[in-house]
Amino acid sequence: MNKKDITIISILVAIIAILAITTGVLLIKWEPKHVCDCNKTVDNKVDELVKIPYAKKALSGGTTITEDVVGFVEVNSEYLASQDVDVIQNINELLGKHVKKDTTIPEGGIFFTSQVVE
Repeated sequence: MNKKDITIISILVAIIAILAITTGVLLIKWEPKHVCDCNKTVDNKVDELVKIPYAKKALSGGTTITEDVVGFVEVNSEYLASQDVDVIQNINELLGKHVKKDTTIPEGGIFFTSQVVE
């Protein structure tokens, strides 16, 4: 190896080292621009979460609603307030009642007043 080869190799090593250091610094300083906090509204207030009942399994028309087929899920209170239909929020409004004839409540579905009868 002559002096010219050693100089070229030294320059290449220096360039690679500079690139590695620059990349490392950029990665350390980089922060994602958009971080989703799904519990916050646009005005940065944390929304209240409320527990509402849902069907643990699919319920067909005529099925009696019992405690073993009802679970609870937390939803944003603003979502409930924005709905045009009435979501049943209290399990006591469900127990012992029946799924309306010709109606099916899917597994994981929330209960609406229009789906439940005495």
